[in-house]
Parts: sequence; structure tokens; C-alpha cells
Amino acid sequence: MSAIEPPGTGQHRHPERSRTGLQAYQTGLAAEELVCYDLRQHGFTVLEHRWSVAHTGEIDLIAARQNRLLLIEVKARRLYRYTGTLAKEALSAGQARRIWQCGLSYIQSRQLWDYIVELWLASCQLSFDGRLLALTYYPCPLA
Repeated sequence: MSAIEPPGTGQHRHPERSRTGLQAYQTGLAAEELVCYDLRQHGFTVLEHRWSVAHTGEIDLIAARQNRLLLIEVKARRLYRYTGTLAKEALSAGQARRIWQCGLSYIQSRQLWDYIVELWLASCQLSFDGRLLALTYYPCPLA
């Protein structure tokens, strides 16, 4: 092994992190699908899934019903890997601002001027095998 390797050619120094990252990604995708299903059951149309703006961020879900447009951040926690933070506590003020900025870009790009826009956190508590135990929506202040 040379002292300097091109990016992507060496072994992961922390293989556990990559497995953990993959599990978190898969948990997030599963939670987003559960939230999409729930929103549709409550009469919302899911307009976008993982809508992003370069150099700004991403909105997990954008949904609409009548004159309401929801920007939704989905946070999930599995019970077997309790991190000390509940899903509802995992949205920082900075993340909320970035989601709101992405939402403004979305509104402008689609010319959705007549909507009441709300930022919500969808908190999913999952069992160890990925079953939904609780889904709660929390309004987030637009900072």
C-alpha cells in the first residue's frame, strides 16, 4: 500500500460507520414511504419526494391538500438503536431554515403563490424490524 492512495481505492478505516450509515439511509427511506402512505390516506397529494436545491438542501416530502402546502422533514428512530434523541427532537433550527429556503425555491419554481405553506416534522418510531409503532406530525416554526 502506498502512502497516498487515490480517493476510493483504500479500505474503509471504519467499516462499522458505513454499515451504520447504510442502515440509517434505509431506515429513512422506509419511514418516508410510510409517511407518504399516511399522507395519501388523509387526502394529501404527495407532490415531491426528496426534492433538492443545489448548495441549499433537500426536502424529504412536499405534499398538498386544498390550499395547504406542506414541507415535511421525516425523522425516524428504531427502538433497538436508541440514540438518546427522539425523532421529534432531531430537527435543528439550521435544518429548518435550509428546508424553508428549499421550500421557497420550490414555490417560486412552480409559481404556487396562493398556498399556505407549513413546515412539519414527521416523527416515526419504528420497531427493530422496521414496523411503524408511532407516527406523529409536529409543526415547526419558520425561523
